[in-house]
Amino acid sequence: MTPMESLKIFTTVFIALAFAGSSRAVCAEPASRANIVVASAWARATPTGAPTAAGYVHLINNGDSDDILVGASTPAAAKTELHSMSMANGIMAMEPVKDGVKLPAHSEIKMAPGGPYHIMFVGPKAPLKQGDRIPVRLHFAKAGDLSAQFVVEAIGAMAPASTKDSQPGMNPMDHMHMGGSN
Repeated sequence: MTPMESLKIFTTVFIALAFAGSSRAVCAEPASRANIVVASAWARATPTGAPTAAGYVHLINNGDSDDILVGASTPAAAKTELHSMSMANGIMAMEPVKDGVKLPAHSEIKMAPGGPYHIMFVGPKAPLKQGDRIPVRLHFAKAGDLSAQFVVEAIGAMAPASTKDSQPGMNPMDHMHMGGSN
């Protein structure tokens, strides 16, 4: 094989790998090691100086094994925590989840305003502005790390824009099968 032929093969393989890697980042592909679906990932916009922001997501486990969302991370905040919320005697209590959010086989969890769980972005590095997208890694005990883009909705929004005027699942962009990070 001549040096020119070797260079052509190397270049072709390099370009193919580059496109394969970029398509995984841009196109959400089914996870090969899990059946976790991430849908309607969103966060509320924040005013300047807000110490925290809240994120919400619909998690679906289509698999035969239970899993646990054990954490999350994002470069958009100093720290990311899973929080639970409860009401007792008319008083709301919010605290970090210690053992993760259980996602049984063939079940789903909708993190939503007023619901039992949400993702807390502690110390946002900049105000979250409506229309922004926040990269978030969701850390599962079995499925591993799954990446999602959280769309920032208006301050005080109660649902993501894609589900306000339509039924969940009717918008083809509403659900994303997330591939692993490997």
